[in-house]
Amino acid sequence: MGQYVLNSLLLMMSLILVVSCDSEQTASSSDTFTIGVNADPEKLNPVFNPKVKAREVYNAIFLPLADFHPVTFELEPILVEDIAEPILISQDTIAFDISIREEAVWADGKPITGYDYLFAIKAVKHTGTQASAWRPYLSIIYDIVINQDNPKQFRVICDRTAMLAQETVLTFYPLPEYNYDPSLVLRSYDLSLFNNETEFAKLMQTDNKLSEFASEFNNPQNYRTNLSHAGPYKLEQWESDQYLILSKIEDYWGAAYPNNPYLFAGHDTIVFKIIKDDVALFTLLKDGGVDMTKSISVDQFNALKADPNLAKQFSYSTPETMRVAYLAMNNRDEKLASKSVRKALAHCLDINALIDAEQNGYAQPVSVLLPTRKRGYPEHLKPRTKDITLAKSLLASDGWADTDQDGTVDKTLEGKSEELIIDLFISGSQLSKTIALLLKAGANEAGMDINIIQKDTRAYIKENVYTHDYEMAALSASFDAADEDPYSRWHSDNTSVSGRNRVGFDNAEADALITKIRNTYDFEQRAELYEEFLEIFYEECPVIPLFVPQDVYVIKGGYDGVVTPKRPGYFANTFRKL
Repeated sequence: MGQYVLNSLLLMMSLILVVSCDSEQTASSSDTFTIGVNADPEKLNPVFNPKVKAREVYNAIFLPLADFHPVTFELEPILVEDIAEPILISQDTIAFDISIREEAVWADGKPITGYDYLFAIKAVKHTGTQASAWRPYLSIIYDIVINQDNPKQFRVICDRTAMLAQETVLTFYPLPEYNYDPSLVLRSYDLSLFNNETEFAKLMQTDNKLSEFASEFNNPQNYRTNLSHAGPYKLEQWESDQYLILSKIEDYWGAAYPNNPYLFAGHDTIVFKIIKDDVALFTLLKDGGVDMTKSISVDQFNALKADPNLAKQFSYSTPETMRVAYLAMNNRDEKLASKSVRKALAHCLDINALIDAEQNGYAQPVSVLLPTRKRGYPEHLKPRTKDITLAKSLLASDGWADTDQDGTVDKTLEGKSEELIIDLFISGSQLSKTIALLLKAGANEAGMDINIIQKDTRAYIKENVYTHDYEMAALSASFDAADEDPYSRWHSDNTSVSGRNRVGFDNAEADALITKIRNTYDFEQRAELYEEFLEIFYEECPVIPLFVPQDVYVIKGGYDGVVTPKRPGYFANTFRKL
């Protein structure tokens, strides 16, 4: 387990955390920090499935009970006094006893209670509301029992088999019940009703109150203007596709916790300027119109660093993200069912050349489908490199040979001679084209060929990957800070068309480890099991992991703040003048 402790320490040292957390929470009067972004967030309430871009803004307004610290990636109490640990209730259920901080209040000063948490859970589980993204995750919550003597204390009862029960319960956002449901409509219905979608659907047909609530809750004002919450900032103004202005909450209760990055308020005002053209944004940055951005191109980033007149006016950061680019391989396919073929393909691609060509070096190769900064990433497993000799050896050991001397190896499969030609779906972006051409060149050297099929990404995901009608496809995956539950993506239970195991990975030993991982709550024990699983994954090579891209940040000199791999990549509320 020493490796995991070491990884955590290295993570803390290597991430860019430039907030001085022990400093006093002060800001000069009327000071403003301006951030350049390239898209309008459209929705700002996190329960309404907003875009990832929205998190850059709503992180300063909305707060969950707890969230992962941007450096240690450990759960950090925010609205709660401490991190609740699971309590075994029965063979099927566990519970978490939650205590909201006594001083924690909504923006208007009203106390945050368990009723606000229970209301938010019901609102999301209500199938008539536009909160569908959270719904499957909250299905593990069976009941919530509020302490009638102190409603800031409550117990959440969950499915015992849910590996991420603690993270799900604690990283959810309560909502002020009095604001979103002033008539207390949902309070009159037991949570058990919302857990049974069939019975709930029947009731919806006859109960106008539930339908009316959904209609009112879905009103766009609840994700655009009615945004009162518990964070250090509130929304003052929002002009679509132009700008958003946030102002600091006066006499904010969170000021008592200056070491907490979620509760810190570095400036009186934060302005998000929306500039979709990166050339215009770059010009504005150089002219002093924005203080920070992550929305310029890598070429512009490098040009600024190289400019002798401008370079010293800014500081620069290139944190790794929580995204992974990869090539999916359909393990069900008769040619790709062999791990020797899959490995051979992996050794045909020069990933470092790909990173240099398309990322200007701002990416890190990976050995498995996990971001390098995610807890549990296997440092001891090295990314595969281009090795044509090894690729040829792997193919030969699997019975592939160029028997007809046409330059492509072949093999008899199910009584028919098949040449090793693989279809690869790409989107047509420059990155995907470069991936395809580099892979094709390497595959040709090894005696294989790649048939490149250009198609809209969403189209081939829906029409080919989801239906298993593909051989290879260029994809990407995004992750958050919670430990990864490998069940849905890698267990053989989920290889059907309705499952998320799109590549058809099917390994009995891996299945057994996944089951153990999901039923282990101790992190150190879970990490040991996960390491075993990743070693099998690496050996079986069900996909070809490519790289983790790095974001590029430019920050005006004299400012600092939190930049992190954790989405959205930075904490706007933490930036302040030095």
